[in-house]
Amino acid sequence: MQIVHAPHLPVCEHWLALRKEPVVAPDLPIVGAPHHLWGRQTGRYLADEFGEDVTSGHWIGATVCLPCRSMLRMSFARQTRSKALS
Repeated sequence: MQIVHAPHLPVCEHWLALRKEPVVAPDLPIVGAPHHLWGRQTGRYLADEFGEDVTSGHWIGATVCLPCRSMLRMSFARQTRSKALS
């Protein structure tokens, strides 16, 4: 798999840990905003990280995963690639 050097800033876990917001309404179901799963040289947000977020106390009833041009194999046939690469 080819590593793409994207212009993204690295994930700063220590900065994210500085503030933890309380769950305001844990019984209110939320349809989560679209999310992206990605793994880059600057960090990652995969199933483990997503799982931590959706089990943080909020009731996530549904969410949508969208492709974000991460972890794509350039060897795939053109017709199976994301439309974003066409």
